[in-house]
Amino acid sequence: MANVGTEPSANGITDAKMALTNESNLSARLDSLSLQQISDTKKFVVPARRNRPRHSRDDRMLWGTSNLISKIHVEPQPAERRAEIGREASAPVKIQNHKYVASYNWKDIEHPTIYVPGLSRPFPRYNNNVHTNPTAGIPPKFTPPSLPIQLQKDNSTRSSARSPAAPVDPLFQAILQERPDFDMSSIDIVTTRRSLRDLLDFASCSTGKWRIDIDMVHNTMFINQWEEFRLMLINGRQNTEYGHTFEDSVVNKEAPLEDSLNHERIVEYELGGLKFLVRFEADAYLEDDDSETREPMKIPLSDPPAPKPSPVILKPPYKLVHVISRGRNVDPELIIELKSCSRGSINMGRTVPQLWFSQTKHLVVGYHKDGLVTRDLDMREMTEELDKWEADNQKQLKSMIHVIKSIRDIARTGDRKLTVVCSMVDGLKCLSVYRRTGRGMTIRPEVVAQCWKNSSTS
Repeated sequence: MANVGTEPSANGITDAKMALTNESNLSARLDSLSLQQISDTKKFVVPARRNRPRHSRDDRMLWGTSNLISKIHVEPQPAERRAEIGREASAPVKIQNHKYVASYNWKDIEHPTIYVPGLSRPFPRYNNNVHTNPTAGIPPKFTPPSLPIQLQKDNSTRSSARSPAAPVDPLFQAILQERPDFDMSSIDIVTTRRSLRDLLDFASCSTGKWRIDIDMVHNTMFINQWEEFRLMLINGRQNTEYGHTFEDSVVNKEAPLEDSLNHERIVEYELGGLKFLVRFEADAYLEDDDSETREPMKIPLSDPPAPKPSPVILKPPYKLVHVISRGRNVDPELIIELKSCSRGSINMGRTVPQLWFSQTKHLVVGYHKDGLVTRDLDMREMTEELDKWEADNQKQLKSMIHVIKSIRDIARTGDRKLTVVCSMVDGLKCLSVYRRTGRGMTIRPEVVAQCWKNSSTS
């Protein structure tokens, strides 16, 4: 059996917590002693921290796993084999029946709190070529600034850990608020745009190491992005030099959502014979022609009181998401992606797949030199480019769907909690599928009962 790293056992974790508690208590006792008492007291010795072992990221990526179940490879194929594969799978892989489901904004407050729009109402404009569901949340409004502007460097990631014990809770709270009759029984895959990009990179033989955790609820497979120390960073981002401050400089947060942070959207669509529910962040929206006649948001005098900040605990009752009903309608066709670029041209090879997985049709690029923006912002309508990318990347998309179905087959045959690690094994890019130990994905029983009403299997 393959040698795999494991997370410390439950007893080991308890012992570690007791040691930290004892150390903290000991430090407090020392603080209460006089200097003479400390010098006369030999038995009070604070344990040294520097000798604690450090684990590499590769080791940590295997925490909480047991035995290796399977390995999935995607090897480059010669032209003849690619042609054969194309004939075998003649049906194109494309996004179909794309629909908006729900959206929410994170409120800038310690306790996990989201703004969710109320029940559905018609959009002010309707297009037969656009799949629209009537209610959307409020990303910031795109507001081009007067040039030139000088951007400040990003300080650090803007995200913070929220609802770490129940990372899918905000998704379901938004869905139940906007679509109380939404049926999860027909959904095959629940995931994020980021996880789909990782799986596509693997199918395209790109480099990179990552981990995802798999959980089955009835026949629905959840693909959850793994984060260090099991903290779910809502929309975690790396330092992008000027990316965050660029976004802040070209958008305007509308009342009464000035204190909101990231805007998350949830869409459903069919892809490769599977029905997906996909969450992604929307940067901003374009003002539409009907803005002068739209219904304004109702601004309450005060928000309902939020629960007091609660500690992170790993079993119910866990840190639940607080919901405030607030927002107005934004047409999904007006959502835009914002990018900043300092060298040459933007990397469209990375950008277009990101837009494709969320069906974001507008891209705005700001070019700068050392944070100084002097050129007009580059605004692009991406529909044709998305269609071309889809046609040019059929092999990779088919390979990605094959990988997802392979993981789902493993998860459906008894091992309903899995960890999938992408790395190089024997010189080949490989997905190693492990059984996962410990608790599964935290989801409230009443949510399962309401959202999977029509499921007959567990």
